[in-house]
Amino acid sequence: MLVEPGGHFVKVTIELSPEERAILEKRDLWNSVLVDKTTAYEVCSTDHLNGTPQRFNSAGGAKHYEEKLRTQILPRLKSLIEDNASVPTNKTFEL
Repeated sequence: MLVEPGGHFVKVTIELSPEERAILEKRDLWNSVLVDKTTAYEVCSTDHLNGTPQRFNSAGGAKHYEEKLRTQILPRLKSLIEDNASVPTNKTFEL
């Protein structure tokens, strides 16, 4: 968290491997929104990929966002990429 005149900022830079970028591109997931109960976060936005700081009015808001990134949002992004990495196969089953 950065404290500067005009607010509190959390700077996030998401570094993706070429393979991860390919998965997001192929499955059209760049604009996926990872949602929790109170707020929607568009984690794959160009702001995050470029490391643009996100502004908050309070230190508490910035800390809350930072904690959510670490414990919920980025793990969800990782799961999203992993879940979409493989090609679905045609399966049949009997009832």
